[in-house]
Amino acid sequence: MHAAVDTVCTFHFTARTGEREVDSSHSRGQPMQAVLGKQMLLAGLETALLGRASGERFQVRVAPADAYGERDPAARQRVPRKHLAKVNPLVPGSLVQLTDNGTGAIRLVTVLKVGMTVVDIDLNHPLAGETLDFDIELLDIRAASDAERRSGRVDAAAAA
Repeated sequence: MHAAVDTVCTFHFTARTGEREVDSSHSRGQPMQAVLGKQMLLAGLETALLGRASGERFQVRVAPADAYGERDPAARQRVPRKHLAKVNPLVPGSLVQLTDNGTGAIRLVTVLKVGMTVVDIDLNHPLAGETLDFDIELLDIRAASDAERRSGRVDAAAAA
C-alpha cells in the first residue's frame, strides 16, 4: 500500500533547521501517526509522504511557506501582564502559551519585553521563516477507518 489521502501513516521523523534539531519522534519514544489529507501535518511534509511505500526512508526539505509560514514583522502585540500571571519567570525570549478568549485556541508566543503591567509578545510561530529538513522512516500505512476519515484523527483502537 502507498500513502494516499485517507490513509494512516505511521512514521519516525527528525526535524532540523540547519544543524539544530528542533523535534524528533525518536526522543518521545513513539512514532507519529496521521491521517493524510486532513491538514494535520505541515503541508510540505504531507506532500512528501504521498505516494511513498511502507519501509521507505527519505529526506525532505520543507520551505517556510509549506511549514509554519514566513515571519510577519507586524505580528507583535502588547498584552496585560495579568494574562500571563501563571508564567514564572517571565523573561524575554521565553515561549509561553496564550489562550484566545474568543476561540479557546492555545497559541505559543515568544516574550519580547516585560514591563511592570504589560508584556510585548511575538505572535509568529517559533519556527516561522525557517526551512525545515526532515529525516523520515515510514513504518506503516493502512486505510483509515470511517471514524478516522470523518474526524481526521487517528483512533488508537483502530491502530491496534
